[in-house]
Amino acid sequence: MPPDTPSPRQDTSRPRVTYITMVAPLPARNGYCVRIQTIGNVLARHADLSFLVLQQRQDPKAEEATRTRFAADFVNAPPHPKWRKGLTHLSAALANRNRWMAKYASGPLLEATRTALARQKPDLVVLGSLSLYSLKDALGLSDARIIIDHHNVESINYGRMAATSTGLSRLLAKVDERGFHALERRSAGAREHWAVSDTDRETLERILGTSVLTVPNVAQPTAFDIDPNGTRADAPPVIGFMANYEYYPNVEAAFELFRIVKAIRARGLAVEAFAMGAHPTDAMRAAAADAGVTVTGFVDDPKTMYERFSLLLAPIRSGAGTKLKILEALAMGLPVVTTPMGSEGIPIARERIGIVAETNEDLAQACLTLFEDRAHLAEIGARARAFAKANASLAALEPAIAASMDHAGADIAAGRLPR
Repeated sequence: MPPDTPSPRQDTSRPRVTYITMVAPLPARNGYCVRIQTIGNVLARHADLSFLVLQQRQDPKAEEATRTRFAADFVNAPPHPKWRKGLTHLSAALANRNRWMAKYASGPLLEATRTALARQKPDLVVLGSLSLYSLKDALGLSDARIIIDHHNVESINYGRMAATSTGLSRLLAKVDERGFHALERRSAGAREHWAVSDTDRETLERILGTSVLTVPNVAQPTAFDIDPNGTRADAPPVIGFMANYEYYPNVEAAFELFRIVKAIRARGLAVEAFAMGAHPTDAMRAAAADAGVTVTGFVDDPKTMYERFSLLLAPIRSGAGTKLKILEALAMGLPVVTTPMGSEGIPIARERIGIVAETNEDLAQACLTLFEDRAHLAEIGARARAFAKANASLAALEPAIAASMDHAGADIAAGRLPR
C-alpha cells in the first residue's frame, strides 16, 4: 500500500466499492480527474475501494500513476479514426442511446468490463458520470447497488452548450440534452445520487424527484501548497487560466479570455497572460498569438507557473457544475474574476474572494481594478485561500462520504445489502 494511502477502518461492515470512471484519476489532467481523485482519496478511508477505468484511449502513464495510489483495472478502447468514432456517436444518438459509452455497450469491451467487475466483487458501484448509467443493464447492475456521482447536471450542461454553439456542434448538443434528460429520469431509482454543490443538488432533486446528497467539489491538496507570489505588491501583473480544451465550454472561455486581454492592454496595462491545459486547438493557438497570450499545453509540473499568476480570469459562458479550476485557484490564494455561470455553486461575490461580472468589458474592468490596488488584490487572495481551506479541502468531503458508507455498512450488517 502506498505511504499516503489512508488507514482503513477495521469493522466488518466495511463495504467493497468499485468506482467506475471514464478516465484515470491520476495525473490530474482536468477537473473530472480532480473530482474522482479527491473522492477516491476519501472513499478509501471508508471502503475497500477499487477503480474500474473505461478509457477512450490507452494512457500507460495514467495507468501507472493510478496503480501506485489505488487498486485499479483498466479497459481501454482501441484507437479509431475520427470518421468511425463519429459514425458510432451518430448511430447511438439516432437510436437514443448514450453516445459517449456506446463502444462499451457490446462486444469485447463489454465482456472485459464485466470480467473486471466480477473480479472486484463490489457491494456498491459508484458511477463517475451519468453516462455510465447507460451500461447498467448490460453490466447486470441493480439500482439498489448504484451510486451516481453527477459531476454536473448533464441536461443543463448540454442545453447551455447548444445555446452558444453553431452548426453540427449545436445539433449534437441538442441531441445530448434530450438524451441526458431522459437518462436522468431513468436513473432516479439509483440507491444514491451525489451532486457537486447545493445548487446542483436542488436542480437534480427537481429533475429526479428524489433526494440528492451534496458531495462537494474540492481542490486537490497540492493546490494549497502553491505560494501565491503573483499577488504580491511588487509582482508583475499576470492573468492565468487553466482548463482541458477537449471540452467545448473551456475552448469558448479561452477565446473570450483572448478578447479580454486585448481590451486590458488597449487600456494601457502591460499584462502577461497564460492559457494552460491539454489539447489546445490550432484555432486557439492562432487567436492567442494575435492577443499576445501564451498557450502552454499540458504542463507536467505547473507549480512554478501557478505561483506567477496574480489572478484567475475565467470568462465562462456555458457548461454546468461547480468549476474545479476556480476552486483550485482559490486554494492557491488567487482572486477569481469570472461570470455568474462560472461562479455557480461558489459564493465568490458574497465571500469577497473575487469579482463576478457578465460582459467582457466589465470583466476587463474588474481585472484592472484589482491590478490598480495590489494591496486589495493580495487581501482578496488571502481570503480566497481561507475560504478554500474551510470549504474546498478534502475535509469538506469527509462527512457526506462517511455517512454514505456508514449507511451502506449498516445495510450489509443487517443483510439488506449482502456481500
